[in-house]
Amino acid sequence: MPMTPENATHYRVVCVLCRKDAYVCPERQGADINMPLRAVRAFQRGGWHQDVDHGAKEHKRGLAADYGGGKWFCPACASKRP
Repeated sequence: MPMTPENATHYRVVCVLCRKDAYVCPERQGADINMPLRAVRAFQRGGWHQDVDHGAKEHKRGLAADYGGGKWFCPACASKRP
């Protein structure tokens, strides 16, 4: 499940294996276009792993990685993956 916006300033991800979810509120500085990118980085700093579809074209993979597309794994499930 891709990262989804919640309440204008919060972002949510759900682990595809255990269904655990997490929310993050990146620092808000007006209507900043980089808010999704900040949210992705915040989840990754928290130990979440993003698995982007590597079969997609390079441009779409880059957009998915920057904007939270693809599958997300919680820290516990990410450590169990091969």
